[in-house]
Amino acid sequence: MNIKMKDKFLAYTAAEPMTILRKRFNNGENLYKTAPKEIAVDKALEDIDYVQYVLENAYSGYSYYDKRLFDDAFCLIRYIIKRESSVSVNHLIDVISDQLSFICDGHLSFATEEYGRGFYKRTVTYVSDMLLEQKDGQYIEACINKQIELYGRASVFPTVSSDDRSLFLVGLSSKNKETEIELIVDGVLEKVSVHEIRTNDSADEILISEKYYDDFAVISCSTFVGDSEQDLQKFKSVGEKCRKYRDVIWDLSNNLGGNSAFAEQFLIGLNGGYRSENVIRSLNSSLVHAKECGEIKEIKYHFTDESKSELSGENLFNGTLHVIINNGVASSGELALVYVKSLSKVIFYGCNTLGIGQFGDLCIYYLPNSNVALWCPQKVFNTVISETEGMKPDFWIDSKDVVSVVKKSISEGRF
Repeated sequence: MNIKMKDKFLAYTAAEPMTILRKRFNNGENLYKTAPKEIAVDKALEDIDYVQYVLENAYSGYSYYDKRLFDDAFCLIRYIIKRESSVSVNHLIDVISDQLSFICDGHLSFATEEYGRGFYKRTVTYVSDMLLEQKDGQYIEACINKQIELYGRASVFPTVSSDDRSLFLVGLSSKNKETEIELIVDGVLEKVSVHEIRTNDSADEILISEKYYDDFAVISCSTFVGDSEQDLQKFKSVGEKCRKYRDVIWDLSNNLGGNSAFAEQFLIGLNGGYRSENVIRSLNSSLVHAKECGEIKEIKYHFTDESKSELSGENLFNGTLHVIINNGVASSGELALVYVKSLSKVIFYGCNTLGIGQFGDLCIYYLPNSNVALWCPQKVFNTVISETEGMKPDFWIDSKDVVSVVKKSISEGRF
């Protein structure tokens, strides 16, 4: 790409900095621009040039994949588009996304208000209605005493028990739709129906709600979107209130993330701090700087590493933190789980999280002619949350009301 074109793209990018866009997003504004139905081929090719420029200079995941994959993909994208008489915006999104399908990144996407494509395929856990008990290293179907042997891809998932038994759900985790597994039941191979594990599926986005009982508290946070100083202080004060309880349930179901400072403030209030040894790699370049600040400045493409670790000298919370998760938890929601692990007593319930946490800190780059929004992460988080796999709970709960299951377990003195 020639210098003149790069300068043009750099100036275009700087005109809409993320300092402004993030404030609009945190205020609940729609950030999508009106997209035309179709654009001319030469305009589509310019948009493709811009996409390649952004990915090469502002995408934190670019160095994680072979450069030749990107080069070959853009050659083929241009070849396909040049053969068109005109290009619909949806078709442009599809062609770009199809050829870049080697990318696995839950943050990266191309979208308009009406259509979009991403680069992620989630792992779903499927379980049967069968409950297994483990005795002497073998599995039996609880209450029926049929001997069960795992076969093929079948796995077991520990779940809560109302007594001293070791109980398990049985099923499998898969990126594809599954309807059955095979098990050996009393020596006979059988097919057993499975369903997607039932977890809380609240439609409401709640920044924070609090309920207090005699012996425990229930705090729910289904989003971290926002940047209000008043809200941040509330998270800290709620954490401080929870210190006196023996058990605190923190329901993070369906929390797709946002501002990780909310989780940080809650844990500072609850425990005096948190610890996280993960290293965050931040991409720096002229393009990233232009998008962030609206300023054109020559900056060499490079990564800087920073360690995110904060912990007071005191562990102020002596109780147990019960954290509820499901496959709607991602990004900063998952980063909160990394922080939570530093507490001395923490138990996770539900099912695996979404696993969108390796790349993050999004910037929006609007393609100049189609107005497609390219959501592009600029940081790499080297955490224990693996992309597409997510974090696994200590206890898998096949229920739409996990909070009630955990409350019952606490009342029975199981934890």
